[in-house]
Amino acid sequence: MPALKFIFGKEVQWDDLSLYISGVFCSKFQGIKFRVNNDKGEGMGQGNNPYSIQSGNKTREGSMTLSKSAYDSLFDAAIAAGGEDITDLQFDITIKYRAKGKDRGLRIVNLVGCEITQFEEGMMQGDKEMKIDLPFKFLRLVRA
Repeated sequence: MPALKFIFGKEVQWDDLSLYISGVFCSKFQGIKFRVNNDKGEGMGQGNNPYSIQSGNKTREGSMTLSKSAYDSLFDAAIAAGGEDITDLQFDITIKYRAKGKDRGLRIVNLVGCEITQFEEGMMQGDKEMKIDLPFKFLRLVRA
């Protein structure tokens, strides 16, 4: 196992993040998360103990929260590209972050081939703004 480098200092904060959708800076995102799932199971043979862990398919999914105006821009892009709605749009997401302080390099994560799986609009009395949660799937995760 490679040596782990522990950093004593500030961690990445919200204002250290930048989000780009298909290369366009998005200042109106309010949340992003993603995950990679690897379907794993035990390889069984003689006896009742597994002899290995077997890997299956990998799936990649996430969600982002956007302001209504950023969501509308994505929706308009989908229509302009010939789609029926935002679920017909394919795009890449680039997340850049750098914790403040010296010796902290820029980290870049690219989510390639993103497609939104569903959308829902709504507001409640007392809300200050409309936030739209957009779950998505993606094809590849590339760290730079």
